Amino acid sequence: MNQRIRPPLPPEWPFPPARDVAGRTFGDLTALRYRGADVWLWKCRCGGHIIAALDTVEGGETRDCGCREQRRVWRSRPDSRALRGGEVFGQLTTERYAGDGLWICRCECGRETTVSAGRLRLGQARSCGRCHDTSGD
Repeated sequence: MNQRIRPPLPPEWPFPPARDVAGRTFGDLTALRYRGADVWLWKCRCGGHIIAALDTVEGGETRDCGCREQRRVWRSRPDSRALRGGEVFGQLTTERYAGDGLWICRCECGRETTVSAGRLRLGQARSCGRCHDTSGD
């Protein structure tokens, strides 16, 4: 039932949840919006978004957007080189290591964002997500 989504974020659900957890954090996930049927839109610590049921997040079955597994896979590769500051991925430039596989990156629009090394390497993070891609057609 969990699914990763990319901005723009879906509109809010018109009916209130039975229990409002908006703004609360469980593991690496913070509840953003109620989507209906006990399903919420969550923001991960790495900046990714997922849609997941509240009971799976509260119960610990879903702890992040999948970035932790990506970091584990990238770290386990014997030929995988570590990222360095100044590397460019789309509109993002790595600035400094934030720990636990996360990098502080500067977008071409000037905003700073935290992104996992796995998302950068896999091409899943190409900008801060709040600016328009001006790379052309």
